[in-house]
Amino acid sequence: MATRQEMVCAINLIRHTARANKHLESLTKVLDGTIALIDEEKKPLLFEEKKKVIESNREVLYDLTNRIKVVTEKADPIFLDNGIADVAFRVAGVSTHYLRNDIASDVDNVNAVCTQAKEPLSLATNEGIFETIAMSFKSTNQKTGLVEPDPWELFPNEVNHANILHDILDALSYELQGRNSNTGELYGLTSQQRDKLFNNRIFTANLYLSKLPDNEDKQELGGILSYVETNISKINYTVIGKYIDENLSKLIMVRRGWAL
Repeated sequence: MATRQEMVCAINLIRHTARANKHLESLTKVLDGTIALIDEEKKPLLFEEKKKVIESNREVLYDLTNRIKVVTEKADPIFLDNGIADVAFRVAGVSTHYLRNDIASDVDNVNAVCTQAKEPLSLATNEGIFETIAMSFKSTNQKTGLVEPDPWELFPNEVNHANILHDILDALSYELQGRNSNTGELYGLTSQQRDKLFNNRIFTANLYLSKLPDNEDKQELGGILSYVETNISKINYTVIGKYIDENLSKLIMVRRGWAL
């Protein structure tokens, strides 16, 4: 049986892969004309307008598959395999043969066709190129599907609450060290904005801690939260952030793949 952390990672990875597949399906239908793009007056978009919409969606899909690739390429493969196998076994509509290699292969293929489509799309002067790009998207033949596992159906409430608290502390570890927890970039907040962010994180963390039964998760997560609260006004923020890093395993998620 997979650990809580392995399951969280697998659910997050499968959900993002499913979203990429849905986005690819929708974009392909726009390219081949199955879905018509219309303006506010319900009139078909002109070529240049349609081209901009398609390029914007191509970029979104390219970015999403890039972020999924980071996880499949950098995270411990055994860790990923354990979680994915357990999720696939539990979720109706997700194949029990759903594998890390399937996810990696699918996102690699979609990412590649997104890359290949960029130049011809930018140079296109008529809609003829759209059908060609649609055909390349269709040729990717994803092994993965469109089903997004719901953690609230898979886990009891206390496990979901522990996952949320874990995520908050994980985010706080980066923010205390001056980085945006979703991008890894320096956030450049004023001291007032920064303190408000930390106070909000701690308040929300305590809320979820109060929902946990007396178990190992509560002891581990509660102990780290207590350290943060005790020292937030006493010692350097970076020191506290590094303490969290050293004492709490990282939740591996697509939106925080930059930290891998």
